[in-house]
Amino acid sequence: ALRRAYVRDPCGTLPNALWKTVIETDACRTAVVGPGPERLEMWDEHRLLVAWHETGTPSARAHRLLERVELALLHDRMMCQLDTSRFPTRTPYVRWMQSLPMNSTPPSVREHSFDPVRLPEEVGAVSHFIGRCYKDLAPSTAEVGLWTKRSVFDPSLWVWIRRREDRHPVALGIAEHDRSIGEVSLEWIQVHPDMRRLGFGTALVSHLLHRGSRHGQYATVSGRAGSAVESLYRRCGFSGDDLWWCLQRREDCRRTFTQQ
Repeated sequence: ALRRAYVRDPCGTLPNALWKTVIETDACRTAVVGPGPERLEMWDEHRLLVAWHETGTPSARAHRLLERVELALLHDRMMCQLDTSRFPTRTPYVRWMQSLPMNSTPPSVREHSFDPVRLPEEVGAVSHFIGRCYKDLAPSTAEVGLWTKRSVFDPSLWVWIRRREDRHPVALGIAEHDRSIGEVSLEWIQVHPDMRRLGFGTALVSHLLHRGSRHGQYATVSGRAGSAVESLYRRCGFSGDDLWWCLQRREDCRRTFTQQ
């Protein structure tokens, strides 16, 4: 039922790629109404992960769950219909998509090259590079290694941009390929702090989209609203106006969007 709803409207059904929610289903309770379906909900003791209705109207269960969960993911159209006053932290995220394949010429980067990430040899290098690019995210080598065990792992969608002169990495991109629905989801797009605003982010996203065009039917992204990623993804052809909210009572909820 979730898959049927998602393929009709990926960005309006979930705040992240379908596979991230699917792997949570065994640990959560679910409710489905109607063959379409008409309504979907998924939750556990602490989180409300799915609260979807084809008309955008929250159910009585959604109202009750918000009274006790510590974290909730809600589309903007539901925010004004629910009492969210118990959640002091509200982080907005955009969710966009574009169709594949792309017909434009693949990008190039002067004095740099696009190189595949060598796995498993470079798992540690990936972990280190991501940690250099973020202040509050530092996945361990073991965690990055687990990413390569997912069903959506596609080694062709793990890409470095390296300086030709000394092979120094300046950017890293990781996308996943959900073969069951033809979705390519951009998960990690990072440029070294010293090399930003030089066009590497745009080149990296465009390169991953061209690679994804070989197999995928569409690509999706999500990112914090108001951040630099919005203009980056717009330049690369992503469209849409879906806005999602991560509501939480205590800890930072950013990891929920990248936890798998």
